[in-house]
Amino acid sequence: MIDEVIGWQLQPPLIVADAGYGDAAQFRQGLDDRDLAYVVGVNGTHTAFTEHTQRTAPAIQRGGAAPTTDLP
Repeated sequence: MIDEVIGWQLQPPLIVADAGYGDAAQFRQGLDDRDLAYVVGVNGTHTAFTEHTQRTAPAIQRGGAAPTTDLP
């Protein structure tokens, strides 16, 4: 439907969708690929990071035991 509107030489001002569509990465990527502005719902299991995020380990605190990576 969105491609049909674009085919009519119209630019949708904003795409709004519920989590049924928002949870679909392929749908969101398609909107990005078409350079469309959008607001979509997502379920609570998604995480978001800034573009330049780097994961780091917490600093070792002196005076106590070193952190372990062993899982219980």
